[in-house]
This record gives sequence, C-alpha cells and structure tokens, in this order.
Amino acid sequence: MEDFAFVGALAIKNWYVDPTKPGPIERASLWITVTDVLDKSGAANPNNWGPDDAVSQLQTIVEVAK
Repeated sequence: MEDFAFVGALAIKNWYVDPTKPGPIERASLWITVTDVLDKSGAANPNNWGPDDAVSQLQTIVEVAK
C-alpha cells in the first residue's frame, strides 16, 4: 500500500515511455492489480479511464466499482 500512496499523485502516463500507453492490455493489468490490492477482485472495469488519469483517480474508480 505504501507504493500506491507514493504514486498516487503521478499520472498513469508517466509510467510508460510511449504516450499512447497505457493501452487496453496495460489498462487491464493495472485494473487487476489495483482491484486485488483494494480487495475488489472481480469488480467490473468501466474502461472510462486512460493515460491522462492520475493513479488516485483510478483508485477512486476501483473503490466505487461493483
């Protein structure tokens, strides 16, 4: 959890050199990772987030996902 707190203010796009990333494969991987950490495994990914969103926004999307 400390890692997520540390990167919470970073934009997801900063994790990737390619400005078109994260693409669908990377978004799916990030979704699975964050849902596992937040004990929300199996939550539906709304796919309404992308490279311009901050990690903290992704965390909020996961927290409200069902």
